[in-house]
Amino acid sequence: MRRTLKVIIVGAGISGLAAARQLVESKSFQVTVLEGKDHIGGRTHSIPFGKDINIDVGAVWIHGIEGGNPLYNLVWKHQINVFQSHKAYNDQLENSCFFDGKGETLSLQEVSQAREYVYSSLNQAIQSQCQQLSGDHSVEHALLEQMQKSPQSALEEVNRELINWSITRVEQYSGGRLSELSTQHWNDYEDFPGGHVCFPKTGYSVITKLLADGLDVRLNSKVTEINYQAKDFNIKVHIETGEVMEADLVVITVPLGVLKQSVVNPSQSAVIRFVPPLPEAKVQAISRLGFGVVNKVILKFAEPFWPQDKDFLGFCSEIREEFYFAFNILKHTGVPIIMFFNGIEFSNQIEEESDEAIISRVMQKLKLCFKSTSQLEAYHITRWRSDQYSRGSYTFLPVGSSNADILTLSQPLEERIFFAGEHTHEKCFSTTNGAFLSGIRAAQFCMATERE
Repeated sequence: MRRTLKVIIVGAGISGLAAARQLVESKSFQVTVLEGKDHIGGRTHSIPFGKDINIDVGAVWIHGIEGGNPLYNLVWKHQINVFQSHKAYNDQLENSCFFDGKGETLSLQEVSQAREYVYSSLNQAIQSQCQQLSGDHSVEHALLEQMQKSPQSALEEVNRELINWSITRVEQYSGGRLSELSTQHWNDYEDFPGGHVCFPKTGYSVITKLLADGLDVRLNSKVTEINYQAKDFNIKVHIETGEVMEADLVVITVPLGVLKQSVVNPSQSAVIRFVPPLPEAKVQAISRLGFGVVNKVILKFAEPFWPQDKDFLGFCSEIREEFYFAFNILKHTGVPIIMFFNGIEFSNQIEEESDEAIISRVMQKLKLCFKSTSQLEAYHITRWRSDQYSRGSYTFLPVGSSNADILTLSQPLEERIFFAGEHTHEKCFSTTNGAFLSGIRAAQFCMATERE
């Protein structure tokens, strides 16, 4: 009779919990999940934000509820309450209210015109660059070339602030600046079909709690070294407390930002030391992949003063990145909360600014558009780059990279070290879908090892 294999999973985000759940349910493994933080979920984390409501500071949506999306299947199976905020990515604009840099309301016709101009130019630019086969270029390079080809009259008819807004939207959704994003691999990302759903009041943590139920998850257990030098499946996992745990198999699910800091730009904090070092092919893949920062500013007021029936609010200005897009939490919960998303540049700036300065700026914008506001009761500002267990928000493909790098990173190491996380899924990178699917795949790798 074969002995039960010991598996240590590093990280209790969606990918780590999905892998652990799959392995435990197979009843063939002894599984321990090590998490450096004091809570599960990783970048899928909900915090209390008033009476009987949790708010998502990381992931918000399940993207695509059709096509067999396993995350949505979990929601359906357990009858978890969700709401569909939009049917498709572009539908976010349909039930929205937009304001220009002077606080004046913009018509949806103007918004649609600018969006169509940017997106048609973007698609033509990428198609043109891919057909030229002249090497990879940035999306910014391709887009500027395409816009220069457009008739001047076409550009003059489009609101410049809305062009800025649309470009910021592309960057925030992709996770990288246009100057970084690859044209050759722009279409490597794939969504599941169907609408996009959120979790009213409970937050996304309802999923992570469901996955973690009954698992051996050890919080405040920061892993500092993984030693796989021995060739007899005896892997030593060092924890910051000084404890050393042994395992036959290890699944590493820490974010790409932590891997980058660990093997590309090592420093003294939040680094996992690999003994021996990871193979050069994995190090180069980690180095080439991009890991963007998208930060939110979430505000709770005493009374609503914005349109209560709108799903989203758009804010345009010459400074295109600041508080440019907001999700109206009020509509679906009855609680007066606005969740602001920010562009890549301003998200990085948030990392360095004080709470007071940020709140002052967002309140100025709200007063400009709505003339008066109610009392601010609570706020939360994310700083994902400063989070030592994340070092960013999600993965993107910059110039010079491709999903081949993601595939390289996802491959098992010596059939006993496995990798999971959104950065290891070649199609659904950057999303919880990719994280969940990669965790299932890592568990299947473990099971294949157990059968050999």
